[in-house]
Amino acid sequence: MQTQRATTNELKLRPGRAEDAVELGRICFDAFGAISKAHNFPPDFPSPDVATGLISMILTRSDVYDVVAEENGRTVGSNFLWKGDAVAGVGPITVDTNVQNSSIGRALMTDVLAHADKNGILSVRLVQAAFHNRSLSLYTKLGFDAVEPLSNINGPAVGITIDGYNVPNDINRSGSSRCRLPKSAWSQPAQRSCRSDRTRFGESC
Repeated sequence: MQTQRATTNELKLRPGRAEDAVELGRICFDAFGAISKAHNFPPDFPSPDVATGLISMILTRSDVYDVVAEENGRTVGSNFLWKGDAVAGVGPITVDTNVQNSSIGRALMTDVLAHADKNGILSVRLVQAAFHNRSLSLYTKLGFDAVEPLSNINGPAVGITIDGYNVPNDINRSGSSRCRLPKSAWSQPAQRSCRSDRTRFGESC
């Protein structure tokens, strides 16, 4: 799949490969870090190596559809669609900070949504930082509806006992059902997120 940008740069979308992990990990680390820093929040990943590890793991999964964006032969972004559940999940979607706001993110999102439609997936879900208005605007234009706010609160287990309640000593601090946050991220302050869903009505499986 190819598109042509107004700047005459050629954008090509292709499947991800194992050898993409390092560059995609760098892009992921820089992109998430830049938007968090701009809003005075701690980064999602403590180092590029952690982001690379996540991307490397995703690229090996048979239940995840992956797409990589290249501009004039240079890798500039990626997106993923998790297909293991009835409701598919999007992300992480990231674009190189040097070429953001140039429709690459839209192309990556359009591609995974087209894949979902082609495979009869009726509902697609994503979670984004509530302060990232540019991406929220894009997702809304693509048919997503903001469903509910989420709070991601990190910290050590309280280690207390409450009569009549089961308080686990080791709380699952995962940011999602897919990956566990690194230990260095447990002490981060609360971050607000927004869950958005895109559902196709009037269709059957």
